[in-house]
Amino acid sequence: MRAKEKIKFQISIASSTNGSRSEPALLTNTLVQNVFQAAQLGYQALEIHIQNPAMTDIKELNAACRKSKIKISGIATGLSYAKEGLNLIDDDNKIRKKAVERLKDFADLAAELDSTILIGRMKGDIDNLEKYDYYERVLADSLNSVAEYAAKSNVLLMLEAINRYESNYMNKTAQVADFIRQYNIPATKVLMDVFHMNIEEVSIADSLRKNFSDLGYFHIADSNRMYPGAGHVDFKPIFDVLLELGYQGFVSLECLREPDGETAAKEGIRFFENLVREYEN
Repeated sequence: MRAKEKIKFQISIASSTNGSRSEPALLTNTLVQNVFQAAQLGYQALEIHIQNPAMTDIKELNAACRKSKIKISGIATGLSYAKEGLNLIDDDNKIRKKAVERLKDFADLAAELDSTILIGRMKGDIDNLEKYDYYERVLADSLNSVAEYAAKSNVLLMLEAINRYESNYMNKTAQVADFIRQYNIPATKVLMDVFHMNIEEVSIADSLRKNFSDLGYFHIADSNRMYPGAGHVDFKPIFDVLLELGYQGFVSLECLREPDGETAAKEGIRFFENLVREYEN
């Protein structure tokens, strides 16, 4: 089978306009400039990391996307946590409510851009793990409020499984999937990330296969969070599963700007080009 018939997913690249050096986003100019740069590099879509949707010029961004034939694959929300501490399980009710309202603003933006919401660090950390069940219910209540609102505009949430060194609960893919099902959270799928899975899963490919029905969005980076090929992850079994099971969503390059953003972005597109050739043959 030819690659153009077999490879159904689309390739995206992460970008940010005000992230720190440690943020895994490669393109760092204005949103519009990042759109055109992604297209020039050969990507099909752009993942945007923004702090506050209210600061986004939707009309200008949509115009740039139409002109460059680039889609906005997902809207990452982590800067609201990193810059403001907004999270969905905070003991301070005001902070928790503000986090919910911010994510509803993200849902409005996603609806305008025909995109999805990526939720990772905004799920917060549990201060007292002895009260795990309580905080899990708080997270479920908060997410249900956001998901029900987003679903009215046909917007999906993608809840990420983050490794134990960056988050102290729900680190594995199956844990996130089980949480979504247990609390019947609508319009919500799992964001799987090779970097995090390499730390938490016995086998990335096996975990992907077992939880494929819950997969909504896929991040890739190598074992050291650099571009694919700069570490020791074996990507072949991972993409074998994605292609065998017919994944049709986005595969987004979300990695460190090492040695610099442009070089990493070019290495990323080279990786995907080689992948296509491999499956063509």
